[in-house]
Amino acid sequence: MCKKCYTPAPKKCIICGRVRTPHQRTSKGHICEDCYRRPLRECSMCGDHKTGYKKTEDGGYLCRECYYTVLLDQSIENVKGTLVSDWVEKLFLEYIEDKRRIQSSEIVWKAVNRDKSLFDMLGRDFKDPSEITAEAFWKAYHRMTRKRTGQLYAFLGDRGYMELPKISSEDYQRYYRIMSYIETLPAGFKSPIHRYFQRFLTIREKKLSAGWKDTDHGTGSYATMESVIKILKDFVSYLSELGINSFTEINIHHIDDYIASH
Repeated sequence: MCKKCYTPAPKKCIICGRVRTPHQRTSKGHICEDCYRRPLRECSMCGDHKTGYKKTEDGGYLCRECYYTVLLDQSIENVKGTLVSDWVEKLFLEYIEDKRRIQSSEIVWKAVNRDKSLFDMLGRDFKDPSEITAEAFWKAYHRMTRKRTGQLYAFLGDRGYMELPKISSEDYQRYYRIMSYIETLPAGFKSPIHRYFQRFLTIREKKLSAGWKDTDHGTGSYATMESVIKILKDFVSYLSELGINSFTEINIHHIDDYIASH
């Protein structure tokens, strides 16, 4: 195809971050036409000559990384003294410093305001870092998505604020989510479903001792356990609507009707 007829697929520009039709391909990625045609400017902080820049009030220029470095430093100063306690602020600043070592200033700048609420939550739920354990953490936050809690959990483990167990964070979270499902059940159903869950755990231990991998699927995995307990929880809701208060009151017709309607 000739150049006039061929239109390459939109790509994320490595300079402005927008998804645009690429004009130039480099070893680091694609550059859109707007950024490609902008003149090179010398960054007043790092001295590099770049096309992606922000103009400052004094008439100078900052490259993208230096611009967000300035914003990040300002955000960190603004957040000091606003967290719920001194130990939480110390943890939060360590967390941001860890992110700065591996991520761009732009990404870390966005994380400051986004993740501050997580540390405030930590300060409200725990009196000091010595109270934070993997068990206590997931008991408190198992309902939150791991997208919100995963980095915080990993940070606390990496920095030695709590000992990370052999079980994965995802499975630990599933375990406490299952327990919360069981705790919300009516009294007549809670005990037998809890025993059923314990039976799953026994099967899991036997399979692990026989060489089954913790990451394998099927009976014994927490993903399977959670899906089964959620179905049972839904079945119990169905029975409760019929005025049934325990499994001893049901017959095969109740089970058939539930399966047929689901």
